[in-house]
Amino acid sequence: PGQALPVAPFIHYWSLGSNRLEAEREAGRLARQAIAERMPWWPAEKLFEQVPRFFTPTSFAVRRLLVPPDDTGPDQTWSYRFRESLPDSPGLRWLAVSVVVAAYVAVLALGVVGLVLGRRRDLVALFVVFMAAQLLPALVTFAASRFRLASMVLLIVAAAPLLGREDNPFASATPARRKSALVAAAALLLLVLSRYEDALRSTWG
Repeated sequence: PGQALPVAPFIHYWSLGSNRLEAEREAGRLARQAIAERMPWWPAEKLFEQVPRFFTPTSFAVRRLLVPPDDTGPDQTWSYRFRESLPDSPGLRWLAVSVVVAAYVAVLALGVVGLVLGRRRDLVALFVVFMAAQLLPALVTFAASRFRLASMVLLIVAAAPLLGREDNPFASATPARRKSALVAAAALLLLVLSRYEDALRSTWG
C-alpha cells in the first residue's frame, strides 16, 4: 500500500473468446488471476483507490468545461460553448469549473454534517446503508462519478435542514455532536482532496 500500482495493459473484451460466453469466462479468469497476484494487499489497495474516486468532484460539467475551445483533434469530445457575447476564455471556463466544484463540495460537507446531526436516526441509518450499498460494488470493481448520483440526492436532503433559520440542527446540537459532525465532514473532504488529480485527469477520459 502507498506505492503506485502497475497499469495493466488494455485487452479488448471481444478478443478474449470466440463468443460472449467464452470472453466472459476468460475475463473472469484474468480478473481472479490479477487479484490473486495482488493479495493480501488487494482489499486495502481497492479501498484507498476507489473510495476517494467515488467522492472526487468529477462530472460531465467539469469535463466539458475544461475541453479547450479550439479542440479539433481526433479525440474531440463534447464541450460547453459560451454565447457569442461572452469571451470563451480559459479563465472564464476555470471560473465556471470552480463554481461547479464548490457547489459539490458544499453539498458533500453539509450533507455529512446533516447525517451526523440528524434527529431521525432511522432515516439516517437508511441513508447510510443505501450509500454503503452503492459504494460496495465500486470497491470490488471501479468507481466513477456517475455512480454517486443517487447518493447525492440523500446528501442534499440531509444538508437542507442546516440551511433553515428555524430549528437548525447544528444550532441545537450539543458541542460534542457538533465536533463529531465537523470532524466527519473534514475527513471526507480530505479524502476528496487526496485524489483531486482525478477531477482533471477525467477531462480526457
